[in-house]
Amino acid sequence: MFLWAFADGFWTFLSAGLCSALGRVVNLSFFLLVTEDADEHQRPRIFAAIKLVVMAAGLLTPLAGAAMAHWGTLPALRAVYLFGGISMTALFLVRHRLTTETAAGRQAAEAPAGLGRGLRLLFSARELWPVVAVVLLTDLAVQFTLFQVVYLADELHPATGLIALQPPLGAFAAFACYRWVMPRRRHRPMSGNVLHGLLLGVAGWAAFLAVPGAGTPALLLATVLTAAGPFLLESYRDALVVTAVPPADRATLSSAVQSAAALAAVPCGWLAALLHTRDPLLPFTAVLTCYALATAAILPLTARRAVGRVRA
Repeated sequence: MFLWAFADGFWTFLSAGLCSALGRVVNLSFFLLVTEDADEHQRPRIFAAIKLVVMAAGLLTPLAGAAMAHWGTLPALRAVYLFGGISMTALFLVRHRLTTETAAGRQAAEAPAGLGRGLRLLFSARELWPVVAVVLLTDLAVQFTLFQVVYLADELHPATGLIALQPPLGAFAAFACYRWVMPRRRHRPMSGNVLHGLLLGVAGWAAFLAVPGAGTPALLLATVLTAAGPFLLESYRDALVVTAVPPADRATLSSAVQSAAALAAVPCGWLAALLHTRDPLLPFTAVLTCYALATAAILPLTARRAVGRVRA
């Protein structure tokens, strides 16, 4: 009976999702590895470069679509996952061979760890609370965007070419931010850069809510702003978290922040579905609300122009 239930599609999909969620451990470790020994002003560009690589990989989705059209959805997906498993395993082995531990990582290995200690540090570090609020709210916003494709397909019925234009347009907006915007803001306070990313996100989602009445121009504007805003926001936000925490506590506190964000996101899928059922625009109103609240949360830091380091 158990084997039959496990073989059922839902339970197989659930087990795959649980295994995929373990990637948070790897992602956090890798982000710390590549940023801990970097200069404070270099960290946002490092996070941005990682995001660009991910977005560039997303431009290969037309190849997957062509494979699905030729061989069918399930065979194509099996081939994609098989190729992904082989290539990622090779990546892990090569990366493990070439990388060395950072000085901050060696220091953290000697310090006491554990999620409980991380949460205690998190609750006691009031100067970090605005940053944590921004992380939680912007991560929640991402969960509510899950229905964006459904909304576009079912409610707006845009041309296929217009939908296909969105990923490269968003990628170009992100690259433009990386190439021209971020170098000019290199020595600006990171809290101020986070604020500008949030404001672009607010403008982008406001434009998206206006699409039903304004049409294609609003959709293209929303595509650019909702790519550029979160790209800048997440690059500076993640760098701000790393910078605000002492080296010995970065892994512990960062894992506590990620755990809090993951727990807060648990009911968001159900809530987004409930909102979409009531009104297809409500999930994106929730996104705009999350960005507006995050903007309010970061304002105290921009007033101080700096983030104090958390004391263990």
